[in-house]
Amino acid sequence: MQSKKVTITYYDEYGVWPHLADELSSRLPLRNLHWNPSIQRPLRTIQSLDVDMKRFTYDSAPQPLLSVQTPYLNLYFVACDDNDSYRMSVKRQIKAWMDVITTKKNQEWMLVYVAGQDTRKGASYLGLKTSVYDKIKNDFNIGKRDRCVHLRSASSENADSEDWVDFINKMKDGIMTSFDAQVQQYQDDTRRLDLQRQMPGWNYCTFFILKEGLAHTFETMTLYEESLIQYDELEASFFQVLRDKALAWFGHVGGNSPGDDSSNVLDFKKKPYRELINKNTISVFDFRSYLFARQCFLLLKLQRPVETCARAQLFISNMTVTIKENDMPVEDYVESWIFSACTNIVNECEPIAAHLATGNPDILPIYNAAKADLLILARKQLDKLGVKHGHLPDSTPFNMHIDKNPNSKKRFSSGAEVTEKEPMTNQKLREAVVSREAFDKMYMALSTRAIKGYDQSNRVRSALCAHGDIASFKFAREKYDEAARILDSMTWRYGDQHWSFIENALLRKCAEAQKKLGNTRQFLECVLTLLKNASELSSEEAEFYTNELLDNVQNMEEEIRRQFSPIFIVSDVVIVDDFETVDQTNIRISVDNKLPKALHFEKLSLNLVGNEPEHITYEINDQILNAGLNVFNLSSQTSAAGEYVVETCHLQFGKLSFAHNFLHEGHEKHILRLNHDIQKLYVDVEQPGSGKLEY
Repeated sequence: MQSKKVTITYYDEYGVWPHLADELSSRLPLRNLHWNPSIQRPLRTIQSLDVDMKRFTYDSAPQPLLSVQTPYLNLYFVACDDNDSYRMSVKRQIKAWMDVITTKKNQEWMLVYVAGQDTRKGASYLGLKTSVYDKIKNDFNIGKRDRCVHLRSASSENADSEDWVDFINKMKDGIMTSFDAQVQQYQDDTRRLDLQRQMPGWNYCTFFILKEGLAHTFETMTLYEESLIQYDELEASFFQVLRDKALAWFGHVGGNSPGDDSSNVLDFKKKPYRELINKNTISVFDFRSYLFARQCFLLLKLQRPVETCARAQLFISNMTVTIKENDMPVEDYVESWIFSACTNIVNECEPIAAHLATGNPDILPIYNAAKADLLILARKQLDKLGVKHGHLPDSTPFNMHIDKNPNSKKRFSSGAEVTEKEPMTNQKLREAVVSREAFDKMYMALSTRAIKGYDQSNRVRSALCAHGDIASFKFAREKYDEAARILDSMTWRYGDQHWSFIENALLRKCAEAQKKLGNTRQFLECVLTLLKNASELSSEEAEFYTNELLDNVQNMEEEIRRQFSPIFIVSDVVIVDDFETVDQTNIRISVDNKLPKALHFEKLSLNLVGNEPEHITYEINDQILNAGLNVFNLSSQTSAAGEYVVETCHLQFGKLSFAHNFLHEGHEKHILRLNHDIQKLYVDVEQPGSGKLEY
């Protein structure tokens, strides 16, 4: 990014510039210039300032409006040691030059007396100081300010470094005086014009040009923060114009010039923007593009890549709305423009962020997150193009950002009658649309680059979303093993964070991939997790996956163990010992089946723990578990009395085993008191005290 330079002119009628140029160049750029903006604001220090030395000519062409080439300081080199010559001609020449310079607003001047090479220090040197040089000071210095400097060329044996220090200091003073005057002039003019905003004939474009002149002045002096403030204020005033619906100063919405769909949004020189603004013929599209490009230029000068990316997202979002309202003459215009904007911005910010990271590694996580967001936004344009041109299926997640009714949002015409739209001009996107191989390569490159950025910034969820997109992409390409591997590594993360909707979306895809691969166990694992989130499924989906479970459970080779909840809910564990209705002590248990269909189970058992015996199991076999609430009476082959604690409940369904532990933390402890069954014979067996053997 090239910077503007402060222009200094020099008038050299005596041919001394070649003897001074190298020495002056060695003392450039100027350093540590100080500017005091106002009493309320702190002193600003300009660490380094480049200057552009240009030869002054009387027949110079007039500078364009608010040109940044306007000189800040004008130098006149004098090399004369003869009083008569000075009086007869030199003085008149200096005055003629000054008559021209002093007519130029906010420009400073300085007379530089260059002593001859054969002049030596001593009496002759003092003589010179009190003759021609002194006469120059007396004739042309105005007020208390000294605008004259004595200098010896570097090639002179008597070159004095103190003279050069004085010369450089006076150059700096002259530049800062000119700068301060320019700032004051711009501020007064813009303030006066702004106060006339409500008056008839007020023109925003004129206001913009004037205020941008102030921004350019700050930029030339490397006060980029001050310059950025001016553009931010211009942006705010533009949006006020939008709110007031006063767009008469803009020719049309625009954006229909050749290449607008793919041009670099950071290039503020690709069109004569300032000329268009000055003529009131600039379009809204071009104006906002220019304003954004100027803001980003200054942000990057300030080495703020993170803020650049953040502003870019907002700009792209706002401009997309405007573009969609306009009937563009290019096919896939929106996708091409967004893709180009995102990639341009990332490419500009990347080297600056890398440079900053060498001294401040903490910036990388923040930047990588912002960069990854732009890369994902660019990749989403591939999603839309892929669906439209047959490279991707018209399904989630690829069609999530497709505008279902684009024509309803159009409010403006592009100004051109279009019968057949031109193809987009982004060459990489055109190749991707034509070639599936090129499309796939670009899709994966953007996705993996974004994931890397999210990983480096600890944006776990964003990285997971991008991984999910890749898994869906692999599935669309029938690479089911890769898709299943990615999905299987992701789903549990969303489950742990209770993001059931996203978890289910991934599980559907994972289940289908596992089924196509013939992995019955992994398929049923996905189905069971989906049914666990049945509340997030439609009734049709819940029934479909229940049928899938019933159809495949018998084909299992290894047992799958799962928790009861939330597919099944166990409650109301009570003793039933009314022997008028039952033959033996039973335990009644309620099981709520959340699935939409009935299941046939092999065994439902309840384990109790106590003293003697230590464990008792109550169970029931070969029953139907209907949808909804079910009540079962469980019996035991072991009869015992005493207090027992309900430990676990098991439901065996083919190779599926569901368990519920009542003793886990947070569960209410169930204590049951078992009584002897009165209809059973209880025998106490003990060893006799003595015995007799008979033969």
